Amino acid sequence: MKLRIALGLTSLFSLAAFASGCTVKADSSDEFRDPIPQSSDVALSVPGSSASTSSTSSAAGLRLAGGGGAGDYASYYVFTRDISAGVDFGTAAILGGVWLSGNALDPTVWRLVVRESGDKEYDYELDGRPKASTNDGDFKAVLTGHGFGKTRPEHRSGNFTIDNDAYNALEPGVGHDSGTTAVTYDLRQFPAQIQVQLRPSPATLGQNDIEVAHNQDGSGEVDIVGLDDISTNKDGTLENVTIHSRWSNVGAGRADVQAAGGELTQTVVASQCWSSAFAQTYYTDNVNYQPTSGDPLSCAFTQASF
Repeated sequence: MKLRIALGLTSLFSLAAFASGCTVKADSSDEFRDPIPQSSDVALSVPGSSASTSSTSSAAGLRLAGGGGAGDYASYYVFTRDISAGVDFGTAAILGGVWLSGNALDPTVWRLVVRESGDKEYDYELDGRPKASTNDGDFKAVLTGHGFGKTRPEHRSGNFTIDNDAYNALEPGVGHDSGTTAVTYDLRQFPAQIQVQLRPSPATLGQNDIEVAHNQDGSGEVDIVGLDDISTNKDGTLENVTIHSRWSNVGAGRADVQAAGGELTQTVVASQCWSSAFAQTYYTDNVNYQPTSGDPLSCAFTQASF
């Protein structure tokens, strides 16, 4: 049995690339900037990673197995770090960069439209059209969002949705995800929370809900609930996957995984713990895919989620 959990975060990374410098501002006044947080507001990270880099894998992947990942780090630590960085960096770059102007090499002309929908409450929309076009009717909405001004208690919370199909049509070969990516964030207090809903099209490709929470001391959690084809040899059969990963303020952590349905003949449960140096200290699963190793008492969190 070989299983692989692969979550597509390509849209967050590819959109982060264009958000770093290719939109046209509709209004430069501060009140219309307020509903879109700066990138520093979302500058969150897992210990051992960098919130300022985009080098993390755009589609974090993991086989159901213990042992080391990149640089002899525990594989579930790498997975947790990559998923969190994808959510954190992608959200930060998009929200922090949408006001920047474009450059001559962009194949797409972008415009950002911000509308006041209530008292210091705003809807915003990032539209794109082919550079060769001069027709406003050719603009396609790629990102739509909702936020609040600084005088509202809801400021630094909000949501936005990415239309991956519209983005792919405008810039073929840049985006790879399909369907929609919906992001909801609340950065007003700790734990700071960002939720991502991945809804590929067609629906037979599955779906994933990801929630990342960061505490003030640097600790945090990642929760994933997914319906995905996690077999190495994908045949379109979807399995239910749930992951709960936690880390302390020094980086030591634990990930618990549960998978069922689809091609699985029994519920699979696995756990891995890692030290503050991110090396595996304990691993176990209930199907003996990999032998149990290490000491469960070494875990920063001794209680399994499943």
